[in-house]
Amino acid sequence: MKRDFYIIYCLLVIVQMFICNYVNFSPYILISILPSIIFLLPTKFNSVITMLISFFTALLIDFFAEGIIGINALAILPVALVRIPLYKLIFGDEIVERGESLSIKKYGVLKVILALSISQAIFLFIYIWADSFSINSVAFNLLRFAISLLINIIISYLIAELLLEK
Repeated sequence: MKRDFYIIYCLLVIVQMFICNYVNFSPYILISILPSIIFLLPTKFNSVITMLISFFTALLIDFFAEGIIGINALAILPVALVRIPLYKLIFGDEIVERGESLSIKKYGVLKVILALSISQAIFLFIYIWADSFSINSVAFNLLRFAISLLINIIISYLIAELLLEK
C-alpha cells in the first residue's frame, strides 16, 4: 500500500462527488469509483471498521452529490461486508492474516480484476435496484447494469494501479 493512500482516498472521494454532480453520459451509464476505493482499503481494517468508513464516506457523497440520502450507503455496505471474505477467497487467507498489502504484481491482473468486478457488481446491482427498479423495465435495468459494470471495471483497475504498490 502506498504511503499517501489516505490522501489519494480523500481525493478519490472528491472525484466521486464530481462524477455524481457533473458527469452524466447517458441514463444507461452509472459511474462509481466508491466500490473500488472501499475494496482497496488496507487489509488491516476489519469488516466493522471498513463498514463504518464505507457508511460515512457514502453518506458524505450522498449529501454533497447524489441528492438521495442513503442510496450509496445502502449499496456500499454489502461490498464492505464481503471485502475480507472476498480477499480470502480470491487471494488466499495469508493476505488478511499477515496484513499484507494487495499487489497487482504478486497476485496478478486477472485476480485483481475479478475481485474488483465482484465488488462493482454487488454495488451496482443494489444501487440500480434501489434507484430505479420500480420505475424502469427489467431490460433497461439489466442493460444499465451490464454497461455500467464494464465501464466501472476498467475504471476500477485504473484506480487499483493508482492505489496499489507495483
